Amino acid sequence: MDRVRDDRMPIRILLVEPYHLYRASARVLLDSLPDMVVVGEADGTDQVALQGPGLAPDVVVLGAGYLDGGDRHAVAALRRAHPRSGIVVLGLADDAWDAIEAIRLGATCYVVKDCSVEELSAAVRQAYAGETYLCGRFLAREDAADLVARGRLRPTPKSTDLTTRQRKVAELVATGHTNREVASHLGVRVKTAENHRRRVMEKLHLRSRAELFRYAMREGIVHVGE
Repeated sequence: MDRVRDDRMPIRILLVEPYHLYRASARVLLDSLPDMVVVGEADGTDQVALQGPGLAPDVVVLGAGYLDGGDRHAVAALRRAHPRSGIVVLGLADDAWDAIEAIRLGATCYVVKDCSVEELSAAVRQAYAGETYLCGRFLAREDAADLVARGRLRPTPKSTDLTTRQRKVAELVATGHTNREVASHLGVRVKTAENHRRRVMEKLHLRSRAELFRYAMREGIVHVGE
């Protein structure tokens, strides 16, 4: 969706944010920029659908929470509704998991909600140009190109893709068990447990225990309070 910027025309923005106060504040900020104009608002993807395809925004800015719940479906729904628009996700999580999920689901940019006006406006401009932009204190320490590649290459993993043993390994590792403890639970050698863990991480395209925990929570492998 690469575009040549026409400086004579402002970037047309559709703002999707469930909370009225946040939505109103974001609109004031974006409308104050000379090269941007908010052409539509919605409190969710259902309301976006009611506005129809005629709105044709250049960029959709989505206020989201954590991308392990309903907001995952919102990103995907917006991509289907506006296949030619850039999508900027304003998320709560300052971590690699949500950034990768946002890209995988079709977002162009991912920005943490406590970003500055300058960072948000930069994300909108990058999204309009079809360029990826990631912003957050933790994300600033990550390799942006690697995160984008992982988001685009990551399939949509389901817990049913795992064998019964792999699912158990995922549960144990996600809840903090060491390789030795996993080996004890499975009745195998520590080296075998290490191999099981490595294969699970590779199969799910995950890099850390934190990412595995988010995946396991989302897929119902582990639950809060267990």
